[in-house]
Amino acid sequence: MDADVLTAVNRQEILRSLSAAHECLASASMKVLQVIHNLELAGAEVVVRDLVRGLTRREIECELYLLQSTDSPMQRSLLAEGIKIHSPLHAPLYSPLHAVHLADHFRAGSYDVVHVHLFPAQLWVALAAKFSSLKAPVVVTEHSAYNYRRKRGYRLIDRWIYAQCRSIACVSEGTAEALVEWLPEVADKVRTCPNGIDVNVFAGMSAARKSDVYSLPESCPVILSIGRMMRQKDHATVIRALSRTEHAHLFLVGVGPELRNHQELAWELGVVDRVHFLGQRTDVPHLLRAADIFVQSSRFEGFGIAALEAMASDLPVIASRVPGLAELVGNAGLLFETGDDRQLAKHLNMLVNSRDLRMKLAAAGRLRAAEFSFEKTLDSHETMYRELGARGAVGSESRDLVSRRRAAV
Repeated sequence: MDADVLTAVNRQEILRSLSAAHECLASASMKVLQVIHNLELAGAEVVVRDLVRGLTRREIECELYLLQSTDSPMQRSLLAEGIKIHSPLHAPLYSPLHAVHLADHFRAGSYDVVHVHLFPAQLWVALAAKFSSLKAPVVVTEHSAYNYRRKRGYRLIDRWIYAQCRSIACVSEGTAEALVEWLPEVADKVRTCPNGIDVNVFAGMSAARKSDVYSLPESCPVILSIGRMMRQKDHATVIRALSRTEHAHLFLVGVGPELRNHQELAWELGVVDRVHFLGQRTDVPHLLRAADIFVQSSRFEGFGIAALEAMASDLPVIASRVPGLAELVGNAGLLFETGDDRQLAKHLNMLVNSRDLRMKLAAAGRLRAAEFSFEKTLDSHETMYRELGARGAVGSESRDLVSRRRAAV
């Protein structure tokens, strides 16, 4: 047979094989391991929980590997739902032993995708993948547009970690742009998988009375802010802004290392009677429904789940102008420059004194929130997983086919 004809026949057979492999993988079941440090109540952890639940409903088998088991409510609820959770090591988060145990787990398990979230889990998974010669593709999610490793001394570490990953899922365009600016060589691996929420959970909540939720009269303006008490969330700017906002009360939800500093600041500014620290709460939808204004004052943010939940709850939102968060809020809320408590106070006073403006922003926020359904988040992740699986399987299939044809010739 003429060599050119044989080549054409080979090419057609390879193409048919590729097409068949794609069709098979599109409907095939998958097994995905999600790796994160723990399941305490915070943004990335909530996203992972919801991913596991949503993907399981789509018949994608998900397991969790935790660097630390904290017996948190989220961890207990997933166990009760039948989700497999592995946490074999009792050691500090930064112990290199995590890489050793993960490598053993990779050798013993059979996963189609390994998906890791947050540092140092990213480092331990990258090392374990090397140690174990892991064949499954590794995916990393970039949850923030900035982190404290983005300094010259850490660039080589980040460069090596991301070199071990097949794909990088960024929770917003701003997060993707910031990562590529930090590491231009990863641009071809980056894809945007926007966060989302079950909008109906918040939109379907009935209005709540301030007297029931906050023990305040209905005429008292209530400002709500949700986030861990840490430097990134910058609750200090909101407290300072409150000192320039008459009559309003500020309620802060969250725990963390900055709590005492925030309490002392409220005393120093003379607003301790108007700043209320609620700690960690599980009734956030009710808190949102009884508030008048929501503020998210982060120094940096990848997305802004709390702001999205507020918009879905018909609450006007004020947010700091940082990548990810500003992208989410857009024109549906008011933005202020990071750390500018005077500008924030100006926005707060405008909303406190204008019911019409509050209603206008609430309506705009509700429409904006509808664009971020969690089903879209699941769609983007399932597509990414199946594309990665297809790439690996198709590559193997085509290589085997070419080898057979060469041997026949």
